[in-house]
Amino acid sequence: MANNLIVDEDYTTKQAAAIKTKLTQMNRILKLYIRYMETMNAKAVQDGATAAALETFIGYAKQLEGDLSEIGDEVSTLMTNYLLAIDEADQYLF
Repeated sequence: MANNLIVDEDYTTKQAAAIKTKLTQMNRILKLYIRYMETMNAKAVQDGATAAALETFIGYAKQLEGDLSEIGDEVSTLMTNYLLAIDEADQYLF
């Protein structure tokens, strides 16, 4: 009995675009969140351990900034390459 793999190219392409869009949206939300946290740190919590912890947290959040969009681009590229590899393998079967 042969194992058959069925790949829905339209679905895979749509999912790649959806993932990329969602990660881009998440990156925008992260930027807004960082801005709120910076405002809070500047105006509400200015000194002490809480201010220091918030500053550290903001630093870690900033490290993620931009990465989410890059991950979306990478996932989209990987899914496109997956479909191309499937098509290349298919040409020998049909």
